[in-house]
Amino acid sequence: MFRKEAIIDTDGTIPEMMGECKEGMDIAYNDIWGYAPLIVTLANTNQVLYLVNRPGNRPSCDGAAPWMDRAIDLVAPVFERVWLRGDTDFSLTQNFDRWSERVKFVFGFDAKPKVVAALAWNLKAWYGLVTRSRQVRREILRLELKRFLLDFVQIPCQIVATGRRLVYRILGYRKSLEAFFATFEYIKRLRLA
Repeated sequence: MFRKEAIIDTDGTIPEMMGECKEGMDIAYNDIWGYAPLIVTLANTNQVLYLVNRPGNRPSCDGAAPWMDRAIDLVAPVFERVWLRGDTDFSLTQNFDRWSERVKFVFGFDAKPKVVAALAWNLKAWYGLVTRSRQVRREILRLELKRFLLDFVQIPCQIVATGRRLVYRILGYRKSLEAFFATFEYIKRLRLA
């Protein structure tokens, strides 16, 4: 069980240093004097795989890709599956094709209007394709994004905590709720299968 999956975390930090004449020390974006080490860890055990000391004025992702590659090489022979994980700074898209051949990865991505719109449109298309009824599928795929949000995402409900569970009470009926619940049940069955 332990050797099934390895998660490699990559992050940068800026520890503040005192003194003026330390070699390699520099001022960071937040006016702190210090270093900006790159830390590559095995999240499963919190074990530090690589710690690379850099001047404080370096972006956290600067020079990270080769160290991430070395971490993959280190853990891949021991684990069945390897994941790379990091925040938005480590969404190093020029490496995605190469990494996707060897590992899975989850990185944050900066919210940008064109990317957010594309993701919303893809969600609408995916949801429409998952529905069982062909007629409902066609209707969802033809919907404008604004109408899809109103019918399937922004459903007014009251959330009540009772005992050990949450109860969601729909506050208003819409015709689209029939398709919503039918699709929800279908996805739930697929997940349990």
